[in-house]
Amino acid sequence: MVPRNGVRMGDLTAAQRDAALAVLSTAFSRDGYEKVMATVRGDEMLRAAGPARMQFGQDEYFLAFLGTPSTSTPWMLQFGGHHLAVNLTLAGDRGTLAPTLTGAQPAKYTFEGRTVRPLGDENDKAFALIAALDAGQRSQAILPYAVSDLVLGPGQDGRTIQPEGLKVSSMSPAQQAMLLDLVREWAGIATDT
Repeated sequence: MVPRNGVRMGDLTAAQRDAALAVLSTAFSRDGYEKVMATVRGDEMLRAAGPARMQFGQDEYFLAFLGTPSTSTPWMLQFGGHHLAVNLTLAGDRGTLAPTLTGAQPAKYTFEGRTVRPLGDENDKAFALIAALDAGQRSQAILPYAVSDLVLGPGQDGRTIQPEGLKVSSMSPAQQAMLLDLVREWAGIATDT
């Protein structure tokens, strides 16, 4: 695991943990909060699977504030753990989720008798969009190589990359609508769309 900023959820009292979760439920949309909590619950399932997985679980998530929360000057709320790093930067009434990583392990689990897929909607909508592309569009959208590392990240400041893939402007209105619906799965963490 990597070092993280902030307070470890497992080090908080029950009242402090409830307060931290209240901050998240206020900062995120209803659906975004549910998506984040489904990821955290999945991570707890990993921890419960055995001693080799003790570095996972809901206690291993961290909450941090970078800067002073304000209605006028920029600040950031960070929440993350295994396969999840949400960075919500706010400046007045504007915000961004960059950089943010959403992942889930396990991708599917059972909780209270129901099947949970934390990123199931993203997965399903992405495959539906690919299926809606014609062969020429797919050949542009699906890049011919495996991405084995971050293209940009820590230590890559100031580096730019050339655009690749399928231009949205070359997609049909129906395909563009599908793409926007897919994007809402990520953007919707912070706001109801």
